[in-house]
Amino acid sequence: TLRKWDFKRGLGTMPGLQRYVEEKPVLEVLVGFLRGCGMFYGLSNPVMGIFSLTAALLNSPFNFLYLTWTVCWSMLWAFAIGAPRELIMNGLYPSQGILLGYAVYINFDPIDLDKLPDMTVVAISFIALIPLTFVVVMLFQCLANIMLKHLGMTPMLLSSMIVGQLWWLMTGYSQHFINPNMYPRMLEPPREPNYFNLTFKTFYTEIIYGVSMLQFSNYFYCCIPISIGLFLTSPISCLMTWCGAVVGIFSTALLGIDFQYVRFALFGVNSCIVFPSIAGTFFVLNGASIVLATLCTFATVFLVIATKAFCTPYGIPHFGIPGSVMVIVAYIAFDNVPGLHRVPINALTCPEDHLRKAKMNKTGRKYDSNNHTGLKWNLEMTM
Repeated sequence: TLRKWDFKRGLGTMPGLQRYVEEKPVLEVLVGFLRGCGMFYGLSNPVMGIFSLTAALLNSPFNFLYLTWTVCWSMLWAFAIGAPRELIMNGLYPSQGILLGYAVYINFDPIDLDKLPDMTVVAISFIALIPLTFVVVMLFQCLANIMLKHLGMTPMLLSSMIVGQLWWLMTGYSQHFINPNMYPRMLEPPREPNYFNLTFKTFYTEIIYGVSMLQFSNYFYCCIPISIGLFLTSPISCLMTWCGAVVGIFSTALLGIDFQYVRFALFGVNSCIVFPSIAGTFFVLNGASIVLATLCTFATVFLVIATKAFCTPYGIPHFGIPGSVMVIVAYIAFDNVPGLHRVPINALTCPEDHLRKAKMNKTGRKYDSNNHTGLKWNLEMTM
C-alpha cells in the first residue's frame, strides 16, 4: 500500500500505485489517463502525466483541452476495439492520439497564438477528432502487429503523426480551417558563406525551445514543468533529453543551418526524441549507447531536412517522424553489436530499471522483476 510518498516511489512506472488502484475502477481509469499523458514522453508514469498537463495549460488552455480530449477518446476507442486492458491502463493506447490533438491545435494561425480562435472552428475540430482518434488507434494496432512480428519494434507515435499530416492536407481544401503553412521553405538562393555567426544567447535559447517544443509550445517556460516531471520520474531521461537538445542544436550550428528555421523545423524536438530513446530507453545507458545516440542525433538533422523538403510543398509539418524513424532504424540495425545492450520491447520500463537489470545480470545476480521501479508491459499482447 502507498502509505507515504518518497522520491523512489515516483520513479519508473510506479508499480505500487498500479497495484493500489487495481480494484478501484475509477481511480484506475484516472491513473491510466495520466499515464497516457506521460507516455507521450516515453514514461508510463502518472506524475509525468500531471506535469505534461501542466505544461500544456501553461502554453494555452486550448493546448490543454486538445490534449485531454484526444487522450480520453483514444482510451475509449481502445476499449471499444478490445485492446488489451493492461496496454490501455499503462497509457500506451491513450497516448497515441496526443500528437494528433497537437496537430489540430497548431493548425490555428501560429502568428498570434494568444488570439482567441473561432469557437465554431474549435467545435468542428473537436467533433472531427472523435473519428480521427479511432483511425489513429486502428492504425497503431495495425502497425504494431506488423512491426512487432516482423521487425521486433513498436511504431512509437507514427500513427498519430501520419493522421496529423492527413489533417493538415485536408485543411488545404476546407473552407473552415486556416492552413498557415507555418514552416518557411528552406531552399533559398545561394548566399555568401557566413561561418559560425551564432551567438551564445541564440544557442542556449534554441536548446531551451527544443525541449519546450516537445509540448508544441512557443513559450520557453514550458520546458520547466517538462523537465521537473522528467526529473521526478526518470532523472536519466531528463538528462538525456537535454543532451539531445544540445547535440541537435550544435549539429545544426556546425552544418550552418540558418537558425530562423531551426525552431519551427523541429530540429530540437526530433533530437530530443532520438537521444533519450537510444541512450537509456531502447538501449541500456552506457558509453556505447551515448556514442550511438550522438551519431544518430547528428544524422537526424539530415533526415529532418529531407523530410521537410518533401512536406513543404504540401504545407504540412513533419512533426517527429524523422526522429521516430531514426530510433526504429537504430533499434533494428544494432541487434548484436558488442557493447550495446538492446532492451527487449516487452521489457521496456525506464532507463534506471534497464541499467539496474544490466548491472545485476553482469554480476551474476538474479534480477527480481517484482522488486524494481518499473513495471513490465507485454507489448506483444497486441499481436
